[in-house]
Parts: sequence; C-alpha cells; structure tokens
Amino acid sequence: MKKIVSILFIFIILITYFGYAVPAQPVIGEEISTRNPVIYNVSIAASHFEYSQALPDVHNLTFQCRSAFPIRYSFVTGKVGSLTSPYMTLKSGDVFNQHNINISSTTLYIAATQSGIIVEIEKW
Repeated sequence: MKKIVSILFIFIILITYFGYAVPAQPVIGEEISTRNPVIYNVSIAASHFEYSQALPDVHNLTFQCRSAFPIRYSFVTGKVGSLTSPYMTLKSGDVFNQHNINISSTTLYIAATQSGIIVEIEKW
C-alpha cells in the first residue's frame, strides 16, 4: 500500500511540474490553421505589362508561375512592367514563400517576358 501511495504522489508531482499545471505554449503553425487561405490566379495576357493583386490581411504569402517561366515582382507600382529597379525576379520553377508576417494590406505587382501565363498566389 505504501508503494502505491508513493508512486501516486510521485505521479502527481510529475504531472504538476511537467505540463498540466503549466499553460500550453503555442505551436508553430497553430495561427495558420485559424485563418482561411485565399488563392488568386492572375493571368498575364501581355508580356512586359504590369498586373496587380491586392492582398488584404497577409500573414503568409506564397506565389509561383504555373508554367516554367520567370516572373518579375515588386510591392511598388511602376517597376516590373518597365523594368525599373527595384524589383525581384522569381526564376523559372521557383516558389516565393514568406511566413509569419503581419501586413494589414499590400499589393503584389507582377509581370513576365512571356504572355499567356498564370501566376498562382496563396495568402493566409
């Protein structure tokens, strides 16, 4: 009987010390699951022409060209269509991923040297 009481006492101490009495810490990615992802498909009909996509309430952002072509992007208008720095180039087959950001509203400006392509954007 003493052995059972001792084991029970140790068990209660361990539970209290290692977790149940301590508030749970947030898990990385937990915040993502509480938001609904939104997918946009932006058609690039004309080459070297700037297209835009408004992105409200961004916490994570991913985008890529659906086919194997490079695209230019910026968060400032007037840069990608006219090849005026600063802008970035997303190489053919690459994916832009930015996680754990907190932007209330932004606009993504995109352009390409190839016409007739689609840029896939996912934000949450």
